[in-house]
Formats: sequence, structure tokens, C-alpha cells
Amino acid sequence: MTIFKNKTLLLLTILLSSGSALAGFDVTRMTTVVDDNNGSYTITTTGRLSEDQYSGSSVTDFNQFKPGGENEATINGIINKQNNRMAGQLSVLADGDFTINSLKGDWDVMFTALSVSASEAGVSLAGTVTVNKESYDVSDMPEEIAMLLRRVFWLTRR
Repeated sequence: MTIFKNKTLLLLTILLSSGSALAGFDVTRMTTVVDDNNGSYTITTTGRLSEDQYSGSSVTDFNQFKPGGENEATINGIINKQNNRMAGQLSVLADGDFTINSLKGDWDVMFTALSVSASEAGVSLAGTVTVNKESYDVSDMPEEIAMLLRRVFWLTRR
């Protein structure tokens, strides 16, 4: 038994100190969240994780999802993201086409190649978002639309 433990410890030490042990992994994950009203969203993620970087994509499909309770908004639609994380920086390109229905109003939201970058310096957004057929530069969006977009991106962060 002692010989087995020593060989196992030696093997673990070699694997952990070896650069090839951290060569990389392919990642595929599917997560489904169901609210109390049987609305849902499913995120399917695929990518490659290696020693200092991650690159991959995700598709989020909303189906009558109510993120805040029974009287809150309902989300339907799809968001696609391309994610790259390297050396403390994150960059995301996102395409989205979804509808938000609430007691306060209804919003048809679309964007293509919306860019999100995050680093030690902060977070920056670039691109155009179309809401109810009116286009906004992300830096000039009305606060109500910006809040909706932040909430949807928070839901799809997985």
C-alpha cells in the first residue's frame, strides 16, 4: 500500500509540474434554467480552454423566460456569442435577436457584432443596438434600454 501511495504521489507531482499536463481541454456544456412559470432559457457552450486562454462560442435560446417573477418581463429569442479570454482580457462579439414583453412595454431588440471588452482598465462596449426599429450607438442608448441589455447579458454570462 505504501509503494502504491508513493507511486501515485510521484505520478501526480510529475503531471502537475509538467507543461504538457496543462495543454488544453475542449469544453462542451449545456445549461437550462426554468422559471416558476415554465419559461426557460438554454445556453449551449463549446470552446477550447488552454493554459492562458479560452476561446469559444455560446448560443442562448430564451423561451418565455421570466427573469424577475410572475409580473416581470418575458424574454423570447436568441443570442450568439464568440468569447476570447487571454492574459487578463476578455473580448466578446455578440449577435442577438430577441423580444422582451413587460407591463412597461414591449421591445424588439437586435444587434450584430456588438463588441464587449473587459480588462483591468474596465469594460467597454462598441456597436449598434436596434430597439423597436430605432438604432442606437451603445454609448448613446437610453438608460431603460441599457438596463434591459445589461440584464440579458447578465443572464447569458455562463
